[in-house]
Amino acid sequence: IFSNHSLEMALALGEKFKTVITGFHVYTARLHRERFRQLEVTLPQKYQEAGALEHQREIHQSLICQGLEAISQSYLENCARRCREQGVPFQGKVAEGKNYVEIIKEAGNCYDLVVMGAKGLGADPEQPVGSVCLRTVRRLQGLDVLVVRDGLLLNGTIMVALDGSPNARIAMTLALDLAKGFATKVVVAAVYDPAFHQKVFDEMVGVLTPEAAGLFPREEQGNLHKQVIDRGMARLCQEDLKWAEETAKVKGVAITTFLLTGKPAIEIARLAHRVSPCLLVMGRFGAHRVEGMDTGSTAETLLLISQCNLLIAA
Repeated sequence: IFSNHSLEMALALGEKFKTVITGFHVYTARLHRERFRQLEVTLPQKYQEAGALEHQREIHQSLICQGLEAISQSYLENCARRCREQGVPFQGKVAEGKNYVEIIKEAGNCYDLVVMGAKGLGADPEQPVGSVCLRTVRRLQGLDVLVVRDGLLLNGTIMVALDGSPNARIAMTLALDLAKGFATKVVVAAVYDPAFHQKVFDEMVGVLTPEAAGLFPREEQGNLHKQVIDRGMARLCQEDLKWAEETAKVKGVAITTFLLTGKPAIEIARLAHRVSPCLLVMGRFGAHRVEGMDTGSTAETLLLISQCNLLIAA
């Protein structure tokens, strides 16, 4: 069902922006072959003779390889049919191997966007996101990824999370382009966390030795901390929201802004629950990105806890 939702989302985007859709499916014959070898000892005694066992291996190998490839092709034929109905150009590809590895490999062939379901065939209601989706999002660098959770298309409210980072501004631009193309509303949120900095400050003060405490003007530093950190963070967020309003005005899109306090991922998820957007857009990395990081903590947390479609901008 998540894959089907992904196809419909890709179709809506392909039809609107005149793009080509590539349907890609991966099957893993090797895994089944290795598992069958491990289970051979459980076969009835009449199959344990060398000739009979080799015959069963050949049959299993033929069924698995041909069967899995046939299933893959049937998935792609459904994609091709829907694309023909919508008048969107389509190409299908099949690969054998580890699913997320092959997806990432194929994504390196000059695509603009990867659209995939949040879960696969083994979906469980208690699992927030499937392992293939999670591994792909974590490892896929330099390319936008749209994770689809429901059948909502881009005909409602688009929500954007800002934090002043370059990726967040890219996300804002993407959201405005989508809103303009689909005539949707845009909600923009910026979050800062004064409680975290206050807790860190209190912990620092609490571990000072008596000698160090005598040299540390706690009250003065506490007031300075609130003025510089807390008020400064609020000011930065307000400036970011002002930039968003000015950018949206230039593009002719009306937006609503929210300045929130608390843990960014949690507050964004709470606002999304209230707003019920058809799409949440955010940057892969935030303002605290360091070299070697695969995904920012806020993006990864929202991938796990948000209930809406999520576009992670590279």
